[in-house]
Amino acid sequence: MGRFIFVSLGLLVVAFSLSGIAADHHCPYDWFSHNVSCYKVFNYPKSWEEAQRICQEEKENGHLASINDVEESMKLSDEIIKSSRIWNILDVWIGLRLSTRTGKWGWSDGSNVTLTRWEEGEPNNFLGREFCAALTVKSRYLQWNDKNCGRWNRFVCKF
Repeated sequence: MGRFIFVSLGLLVVAFSLSGIAADHHCPYDWFSHNVSCYKVFNYPKSWEEAQRICQEEKENGHLASINDVEESMKLSDEIIKSSRIWNILDVWIGLRLSTRTGKWGWSDGSNVTLTRWEEGEPNNFLGREFCAALTVKSRYLQWNDKNCGRWNRFVCKF
């Protein structure tokens, strides 16, 4: 009887793990997970275009991070702060960019913009040169500001 209970418990643990109830999404080394996506913070500054290229080269289907809900925003903020204690003087690029063709903001992965977290007064397209969005240091990486895409910032990739 004892052996039956032991085996049954073992099978139950395996079943929960395989169903995803007890298991987190598996991400590569140096990447962290949230729901079904993996993320990585890069603490060396690049332009928005260069950061997007690096994300695409890092992983198949990689791109600068899109942020679709408040929980994802909070997770990114926490992980950026943890990963970059000495780099917390720079903003962090995300995959949000203003289309000069449509005049609308869109994510680099093609997903719909379902959440906006602009700082007060933003986006303002200062001097007509701000077409890319970054998480700001002053908001503890919870709010966005439009920036010149050529400016060098840290960045976060997602796949």
